[in-house]
Amino acid sequence: MCAQRKCIRIFVSRYNTHTVAKTPVEERQLNIDQKKAVMFGKGPLLIIAGAGTGKTTVVTERIKHLITSGLAKPSEILALTFTEKASREMEERVDMALPYGTTQMWISTFHAFCDRILRNEGINIGLDPGFRLMTEAETILFFRKNIFKFTLNYFRPLGNPNKFIAGMMQHFSRLKDEDVNPSQYSAWVNSKSEILNPKQIQNSKSKISNEDKEETEKYRELANAYRTYEELKVKEGLVDYSDLISNTLKLFRTRKNILKRYQEQFKYILIDEFQDTNFAQNELALLLSGTRKNITVVGDDDQCLPPTAKIATPTKEVFIKDIRRGDHVLCAVGKGYLSSAKVIAVQKTKKRTRFLTFRTASGKVLEVTDNHKMFCMIPGRKFGDGFRYYVYVMWRDGMGWRMGITDDLAQRLKLERSADKIVAIRACRSLEEARFYESVYSLTYQIPTYPFKPRKRMILTGTWLKKLFSTFDTEKNVQRLAHDLGIDLRSHHYCLDGVVRGNKERIKVILSMCYRQNRTYWASGSLLKFPTVLHEVRLESSSFRIQMLLKRAKVTIIKAKKGLRVRKSFASLEEAGEFAAHLCTITGGIFEARFLVGKRNGMSRPSLVMPAKNILEGMSIPVKKGYEVIYEKVLERSERDKESDVYDLEIEHAHNFIADSVVVHNSIYRFRGSSISNIIQFRKRFSKAKIIVLTKNYRATKERLDRSYDLIQHNNPDRLEVAENIDKKLESMRRVNGDKVEVIYTDRVENEAEEVARQITRQKSPARNATHSVAGGKVKSDGSEYEWKDFAILVRANNHAEPFTRALSRAGIPFQFLGPGQLFRQPEVKDLIAYLKVLYNFQDSVAMYRVLTMDWVGIPARDVAAIVNEARKNGISIFEASERFVGLSSQKKFLDPLLAGQGGADLGKDLVVQGSSDISTVELEKRSSEFFSLTVPLEKLVRMIHRHLGLIKKETAGQILYYFLQDTGLLMQFTTYKTVKEERVAANIAKFFAKLKTYEGEHDDASVFAVVDWIDLLMNLGESPTATDMDWTENNAVNILTIHSAKGLEFPVVFLVNLVDARFPTRERHEQIPIPDPLIKEILPIGDFHLEEERRLFYVGMTRARDVLYLTAAKFYGEGKREKKLSPFIGEAIGEKQISDIRYSPRFGEAGQITDNTKQLGLLDWAKVEEQEMKLVRQPITYLSYSQLSSYTTCPLQYKYRYILKIPVPPSAALTFGDTMHRTVRAFYTLALSGERPTKDTLLGLFEKNWSSFGYGDRVYEKKMKLHGKELLDGFFEKGYDPNRLPIDLEASFKIRITPALTLGGRIDRVDEIPGGKMEIIDYKTGQSPKGRDVTKDTQLTVYALAATEEGIYHKKPEDVVVSFYFFEDQSKVSATRTREQLDQMKKDVAMKSDEISRSDFRPTPGKHCDFCEFRLICEAWQ
Repeated sequence: MCAQRKCIRIFVSRYNTHTVAKTPVEERQLNIDQKKAVMFGKGPLLIIAGAGTGKTTVVTERIKHLITSGLAKPSEILALTFTEKASREMEERVDMALPYGTTQMWISTFHAFCDRILRNEGINIGLDPGFRLMTEAETILFFRKNIFKFTLNYFRPLGNPNKFIAGMMQHFSRLKDEDVNPSQYSAWVNSKSEILNPKQIQNSKSKISNEDKEETEKYRELANAYRTYEELKVKEGLVDYSDLISNTLKLFRTRKNILKRYQEQFKYILIDEFQDTNFAQNELALLLSGTRKNITVVGDDDQCLPPTAKIATPTKEVFIKDIRRGDHVLCAVGKGYLSSAKVIAVQKTKKRTRFLTFRTASGKVLEVTDNHKMFCMIPGRKFGDGFRYYVYVMWRDGMGWRMGITDDLAQRLKLERSADKIVAIRACRSLEEARFYESVYSLTYQIPTYPFKPRKRMILTGTWLKKLFSTFDTEKNVQRLAHDLGIDLRSHHYCLDGVVRGNKERIKVILSMCYRQNRTYWASGSLLKFPTVLHEVRLESSSFRIQMLLKRAKVTIIKAKKGLRVRKSFASLEEAGEFAAHLCTITGGIFEARFLVGKRNGMSRPSLVMPAKNILEGMSIPVKKGYEVIYEKVLERSERDKESDVYDLEIEHAHNFIADSVVVHNSIYRFRGSSISNIIQFRKRFSKAKIIVLTKNYRATKERLDRSYDLIQHNNPDRLEVAENIDKKLESMRRVNGDKVEVIYTDRVENEAEEVARQITRQKSPARNATHSVAGGKVKSDGSEYEWKDFAILVRANNHAEPFTRALSRAGIPFQFLGPGQLFRQPEVKDLIAYLKVLYNFQDSVAMYRVLTMDWVGIPARDVAAIVNEARKNGISIFEASERFVGLSSQKKFLDPLLAGQGGADLGKDLVVQGSSDISTVELEKRSSEFFSLTVPLEKLVRMIHRHLGLIKKETAGQILYYFLQDTGLLMQFTTYKTVKEERVAANIAKFFAKLKTYEGEHDDASVFAVVDWIDLLMNLGESPTATDMDWTENNAVNILTIHSAKGLEFPVVFLVNLVDARFPTRERHEQIPIPDPLIKEILPIGDFHLEEERRLFYVGMTRARDVLYLTAAKFYGEGKREKKLSPFIGEAIGEKQISDIRYSPRFGEAGQITDNTKQLGLLDWAKVEEQEMKLVRQPITYLSYSQLSSYTTCPLQYKYRYILKIPVPPSAALTFGDTMHRTVRAFYTLALSGERPTKDTLLGLFEKNWSSFGYGDRVYEKKMKLHGKELLDGFFEKGYDPNRLPIDLEASFKIRITPALTLGGRIDRVDEIPGGKMEIIDYKTGQSPKGRDVTKDTQLTVYALAATEEGIYHKKPEDVVVSFYFFEDQSKVSATRTREQLDQMKKDVAMKSDEISRSDFRPTPGKHCDFCEFRLICEAWQ
C-alpha cells in the first residue's frame, strides 16, 4: 500500500525542434551575453531576452553554475516560472545538467511555491495547513452555496441571484493581484463615504450626484462581500488560487521571523517571464530577495542623441560620445539662467529608430530621436509667424475627442471652456492645407469635427451632439491616428486650469522643474554658482470632494483664495514626479510638467516638457545665447529612419543639458512609467542592477524576425526597448534568410481551412504530393522531409479551430487539438459525460442520443432514427422511447394492432408495407422476429442504465463510470491499443478518471448530480484541463493549439489563422466589475492596453515558426453577410504594399506568394481520405521510482497497466487510509516544528480534518476504519512521538542520477538527525511488521540510503545513515544500514532494470499477488 503511495509522476524528456536540443551541459555552447548572465556574481541582475534567445537555457545554466561552483546548494536556490510545464521542463533540464542527485529543489510556479510555504507555515496566520485549494469553478459553486450569507442588494437581483457571482469572483481575484485586502478595500470605500457625508455637503457649495452615491453603495456591497467571502473560506478551510499569493504576502509581512528564515535560506532567486508577474507576485519576489539582493529576473515585453551632438561644458563644446561620468556640463536652472552640473550617468545604445532634425530661426540645428524629452513653448497668434495653422485634436472628459484647425492652440481651447486639453498633430502653411488634412484625418479615422460647445447656427446640439460622439469610439480612433502620425497624446500643447463648474471638475497637477521665485540680477553675463535647484508640485481646487480625498490620503493642504492648495518642493526630481503621480492617482487629475527655462522679449516664460515628436514647426524651443536661455521658433522639421549609436546623460539635480545649443531634458528619468511596470519597479528597487540583453535568436530566420520586429514596434512607447533605452532587435543565428511570410486570403473560412490542409499536404512530402495533385513541397533546413508533427495551426481561441479540424480530417491528415480546455471536448470523454448526464436526467435526449450512437452499443443508424421518431411523435424523451421499445419487444404487445391492421408504433411500421393484408401471419411474425433481434443491444443498454440508476445513492460518479467501462467491454479495449490514435483515446480516458478521483478525494459529495454540475460549470468557464499529459511532439500529428498554449514551443511550419478584425485582435472585453483606479497599483500603459496585448500575442505566434510562416484569413465567417476586414497586424508585419496585393491583385497557386482562393469548396473536395494509422514508438525510460521497480518485479503486465497505459482503477480504501495517516502525521510534526506543543487531541483532530471517505464504499466499513485509525494514532502518540526529537525534513522529494539519461526518484516520509552526526530515514507503514521481511536487503530502504549518501542531497557516508520502517499496527520500528557496495550495486541493478523494461513485452507473471491486483478483471492470466 505505502509503496504505491511513494510513486510520483514520470518525467520523460523528449528534446527536438519543438522544445530544446538535448545537449550535454559540458558541450553546450553559450554566446558572450549568455555567458555573462550565467557567470554573473552577486547582486541584482536583469536579463532582457527576446523569443528564441535561449533565456531558459541561461536560467538553467545559471542554476547549474551556482550549484557546481559551491555558491549555493540546490535547496538554497528559488526558481519561479509561470506554468507547470515550464517549471517541469526547467527542473528536468537542471536535473540532467547536474552530475549528481538533488533534493528539495525549489523550482516551481508562483502558486505552487506559495502552496508549499502555506502548508508549512500557514498556521502562523490562522490558516489550516490542510486547506483545500479550490478551482475557479469550485469558488463559484462555493459562493452559490453561501449566497444568502452575503449582505447584497444590487449584486443579488431577485430575478437572477447568481447573475454577478462570476463577476464578483473575478473582482476579488483582481483585487488580490493588486495586493488589496478587504480592510484596505473597506478603508477606500469609507473615504468615499466621508466625501458623501450629508452634513458636510450642506456646508459646502459642491453638489454630489445621485450616481456618485449609488456607485459608493455598490462598492460598499462589494467590500462587505469581499470580507464575508474571506471569512467563510477560513471557516471551512478553503483557499482559492489568488489566496496563495495574498496569504503568503500576509505571512511574510506579519511574521518577520519566518520571512527572515526564507530570506536566509534562498541565497539566490531566479524568475522567468518576469514581465508577466502581477503586482502581488512582484512584491513577493522583491520581498524574498532580502538584504542579499541576489535576484535574477528574465523579462521581455515583447531615447537619445546621435554621437555627433555637441554638449556645452563650462569651457568648450564636447561631442556627447566623449562625455564621461563625473564631467560637468552646462544646464538651465530657470528664468533664463545657466549653471553647471555633474554628469552622474551616461547611456549608450545602438538602435534603428526615427530621428528628427530641427532648425531654428537663428540657424541652430539639433538632431534627436523622436521620443527624446524636450522643452517647448506654444506661441499664441500675437507671437506667431502669421502663416502657421495647426490641425489639432481636442479632448473633453465624458465625450472624447474631436478634430479641428486653428492658428492659436491656447486661444482655441480657451474659447471652448468645456474641453480639457488640446494636442496639435500637424503644422500647415496655409488654411487650405489645414482644411485638407482635417478632412482626410476626420474621415479616415472617424473623428468628429463638431465643437463640444454648441455655437450659433449649429444644427447638432444637445442630445444629438452627444449621440454623435457616442457613435464613434473616438478614444480608440485618436490613438490609432496618433500612432500613425507619431504623436504622443499624453503630452498636450495646452490644458485649461483646474475648475469646478456644476457637476464637472477638472483637476490639474503641475510639476515645475528648477523652480525659482526670484531673479538673480548679479548673475547677468555669467553662470550661476551653486544655485538652489528645487522642483515644485502644486495643485489647486475648490472641489469639496477633492479636499476630502486629499485629507483621507493624508496629503498636507493649505487654504487658497478659492478652496485649497497643495504645494510641495523637492530636491529630487524623481521624488517630485512620484508625488505628482500620487496626486494624479488620488484625484484623477491631468498631469503637466513645466519648466520656466527661457525668455521671450526679456521676460521669462514657461515651456512644457514633451517628446520631440510633438514639437511642430512654428513652436518655440529654448536655445543658449551667451549666458542666457531664450526661445527661438522652429522653422523646419525633417525626419528619417536610420541605425546609429545614441547617447543620453543623467544630470545631477537639474536634469537637463545643452546639446547643439538647444536645452534638452535628459531622458533617462521619466515622470510616468510604461506598461512594463514590473521591470520599472525592479529598476527602482535595484537601481544598480546589472542589465544584460540577449538578442541572438537561435530559432527563426532573419526574414521572420524582421517581420516580427516591424509588428511589435507599433507597441511603442510601451515597450522595454523604449522604456529602458535598449536595442532589442533580434539577430538570427541561422545561416538561411528564410522564405517571405506567405499570406492565404480566401472568400470563406471553409476554403481558408481547406487551403491550409492543402499547403500542409504539399509541404509534407513529394510522395503525397503526387496523390493529392499539389505541386511543390519543401524540406527542412537540414534537408530532411517534414513530418506531420512539424506543422502547427495557431488559433486565437478554441472555438476557432473547428473548420480546420474538419478540413484536416477530410484530407486524412492526422491532427491533435489537445490544448488547455480540450479534455472535456474529446469524443471519448464526451461519451462518458453523456452517460453521466443520462443518469443525472434521463429526459436529456441529447445525451441519450449520443449514448445510443456509441460504437459499442451496436444499434444500426436506421433503428436509432426510428427511436428518435417515436420519441418525437409521442412527446417523450429518447430514453423513455427506448424503454417503451424494449418493453414492447419483450412482451410482443405491439403485434396485435399490427395484425389487426391498425398500424401500431412507428417502430413496427417498417415491418409491413402498404397492403399488408396480403402478407401471411407467419411472414409477419418472421419479420417481427428479425426486428426483435435488433433490440438485444438496446435492451442491454436500457437494463444497464436502470442498474446504474439504482447505484446513484450508493456509489460515486467515478465508480459508476468504472462499472460502465467494465459492463461495455471498453475497459478491455483500452488495454490493447495498437495505434497512436487508440493510445490518445486511452490516455484521455485515464486523465478524465484521474480528474474524477481528485474531485472525489476533495469533496464529500461526489455523486452523479454533484459531478455533472461541476463538469458543466467547468465547461462553461473553459476550465477543462489539458487533454493529455504527453508532449506535443510525442505524436506524429499536425498540432492545433491556441497561441497562449504555444508559448515556449516552436515548429518548423506555422499557420496563424483567422486573421480578421474582431477575431485577431479580438474585441475588448471589459471586466463585469472593474477595480477603481485609485486601487490599481500597477503602472498602466500609455496606449491602447488591449490592442497592445493582442499585438504581443500575435508576435508570440509569429516567433513560433522556424522555417515557414503562413498568415491566413477569409472574407466571410459563419453566416455573416458583411465582409470582414483584414487584421491590422498583417499590414504592420508585412507592409501595406503586400496588403494592397491581397486586396486588389489576387493570385492563386503560386508557391511562396500571396494567395486569394476565391473558388468554392467543390463537391469532390468533400471526399474524405482515411487518416493513416501510425504505429507506436517505444519511448526510452528516463525516470524510475521504487514503486515502479516493485511493480515491474511483481508483474510486468501490472507495470504496463499502471504506468504506461495508466488504466483507471476503482478507488481503494487501503490507499485512502494510508494517505490519511501520512497527511495527519505530517501536519502534526509541522505544528511541532513551528514551535507549538501539540497534544494527543491535536493529533486526533488533524486525523478528523484529513479524513476522506473516498474508496470505502460501505459506511459501516468506513466507520470501522476511522475508529481503527484513531486507535493507531493514540498508540503512536504514546510510543512513537518524542517531543524532544523532531525531524529535520518531512516528505522530502529526491532525484538520483543513475546514468546520464536515467533518474531514480521518490519521496521520504521523515528525516531525523541522531547522535554521532548520523541520520535516520523513517518510512511509515500502516500495517504490521512482517516476520519474513529482511530489512537489510529491502530495496525501498536501499533507495532511501542511496539518496542520503548522494552529494547533492544529504551527502552522508553510508555508515552514518540508518534506514527504518515504522509500523503503526504494532508501534514497532525496524532499522538497518547499507554498505557502499550495496549502494553501488543498487545503481547497477536500477540501470539494468531500466534496460529490461525498455525491451520488455510485458508478459504477466501469475501468482498469489494476482488475487489482490486491481487489474485482475481485465487480465487473462488471472484465474
